[in-house]
Amino acid sequence: MWIDPLRARIDTATAEERLFAEFLIEWAQARGELLRALAELKRDPASTGALNALFRALHSQKSGLRMLRLDAAADLVHALEDVLQPVRDGQLPMDDALRQLLRRSGRLLEQSLHLHGLDGPAYGLDLAPVTRSLQRLVPAGREREEQLAVLRVLLDPWSAGAGRGDEASLQVDLDMFRRIGGAAETRLQREAEGALWREQIAARLHAASGMALPQLQVQGAALLWNVGRAQLPGDLRLLERAPADEPRSTVWRGHPEVAAAFLDARPQWRDCASLLARQLEPRRAGPVEPVVECAALLRAVAAWVAAGGRQSLSDAALRGARARLGADSGWLDALIAVLDR
Repeated sequence: MWIDPLRARIDTATAEERLFAEFLIEWAQARGELLRALAELKRDPASTGALNALFRALHSQKSGLRMLRLDAAADLVHALEDVLQPVRDGQLPMDDALRQLLRRSGRLLEQSLHLHGLDGPAYGLDLAPVTRSLQRLVPAGREREEQLAVLRVLLDPWSAGAGRGDEASLQVDLDMFRRIGGAAETRLQREAEGALWREQIAARLHAASGMALPQLQVQGAALLWNVGRAQLPGDLRLLERAPADEPRSTVWRGHPEVAAAFLDARPQWRDCASLLARQLEPRRAGPVEPVVECAALLRAVAAWVAAGGRQSLSDAALRGARARLGADSGWLDALIAVLDR
């Protein structure tokens, strides 16, 4: 376990390292208590003893995080407590969805602590989209099911985005990613962390280049990696969260609800992601060619925006693209308008 090396170094660590290592040991103990409580609640959903033990474990974790000033992680645990409060009040059952939510959140928090131990506080913002989604979770209805689906992707984007096995697949085309990213390049040049962010994206794409990816997932991920990243580099670091040695066969697919969760603070980019997702979703089971045409068109739009909108796409190109993509092509004009804001 990744705690063990820190445990072995306690005697030689600095005061700060010692405090963090001791906290990790306490965290593991609280995590074990939480998992035992979840197992008991699965056997007996009405067990008040197990529910109280679960809240004690969460409170212990939150207190330790506050002590270390890891406020982003503490806020997430506090949001989990709020989500579970209706269960404690007898208003909601402890169902499988909530148990899975707690397990996935625990894995995310452990990974965040691991990264903090290795790299310092640079990844604190990774947790913000999850915390916001937890705070907005409604108690019942279809909206709750949609929100839980969003949370599953936010908590584990690599597995939650898996598509059907019979979908068309292709080798990642790094040039395609770079070209779609042209719309964001000028903005990145103005950002203090732009160069570092480009390095991180390049490393992630390089790691993905040997994977066979569902076509539509490539297109959705391309937009969010290369356009959305220019506006929300902190939140979109969530896409880099999977450990390098973790097996994965898919890239997170940007359907509208998840895109909204990632791009929540920038409505124009959220709209842009939703437009792309709605255009691609009906073609999930269709041929590859229309999606390839869509990607080519996006490259042209990205080049147009990168040039400052001074060069218009020709009427002939737009007519041809609309003919290939179908009658409902109002999304194209909206996409151009959104990108040009």
